[in-house]
Amino acid sequence: MSRVIMLKTATTLLVLVAAAAAVPGALWWSTTERHVHHAAAAVVPQATANDLVILDARLSPNTPNPAGLMRPFGALATVVLEPNGPLPDLTTFPQARAFVVGDLDAATLGLTNIQPVAPHTVVGTVAHQGAPVVAMVERIMASVEKDGVVRPCTGRHPSGGVRCGNQGWQYVGAVVVPARNRNVACVWTHPIHQHVLHLDIPTGAGEARLWMQFADEALRDAPHPPVDVVVTQQGATLANAACLNQQEGRCVLTVPAAQAGVLRVSISTADAARQLVCLGGEVPTP
Repeated sequence: MSRVIMLKTATTLLVLVAAAAAVPGALWWSTTERHVHHAAAAVVPQATANDLVILDARLSPNTPNPAGLMRPFGALATVVLEPNGPLPDLTTFPQARAFVVGDLDAATLGLTNIQPVAPHTVVGTVAHQGAPVVAMVERIMASVEKDGVVRPCTGRHPSGGVRCGNQGWQYVGAVVVPARNRNVACVWTHPIHQHVLHLDIPTGAGEARLWMQFADEALRDAPHPPVDVVVTQQGATLANAACLNQQEGRCVLTVPAAQAGVLRVSISTADAARQLVCLGGEVPTP
């Protein structure tokens, strides 16, 4: 009799154990994670903290669930893209390599040397010619000047940058803005009314390629007064431009022979209202 009870008890325990194991499995397979777990198994061992993982939002076909798509990739820098929305211009981003999961066109995103790593998963590179300015934002010294008096930008801004004025948009920090119908990574440099905004950027020796970009919101406005940008080093002017919110809204400043040290980018305008601009490009690696 006792033997029968023991067998029944053992059988009951096995059923309970099996049921307990089945519940989390069923929950897992009912979430969006199942759409990317094979890709994550291939990507996670290869990716580093310096890489970017891009997920196609269509991998969550029924109910949008970006968190479910991203969860299997752990602490890796991961974004979910809606194919019908603005796509990133990865040539402006600090990462030199990105993994693309889904059916997004990696070449359209700006990647080259594209290689498959798993079904519907590729990795590609961006050929940066130097140090992306947006990646150096923590090393940039920002200040504002009025009537010869220079005041450093201090205090943390909610964006993670530093404050340069009392208004919420008066700061310097890394941002991603819609520009030319793409998402562009750059350093926010909205001019300060009646001030000159200075950015002191560490640089190595060689050619620096910088650009000032208006956000799409500003490009839809009536013409603004120009935003004047001057690049100097040790007091000598190396490049300058008057940037307008017209056409593509990007002006390029090329410094053919910077010296190792610091480049100063100075930004000013006669009217700072809605001058939605940011600075990007690359400098020789310090």
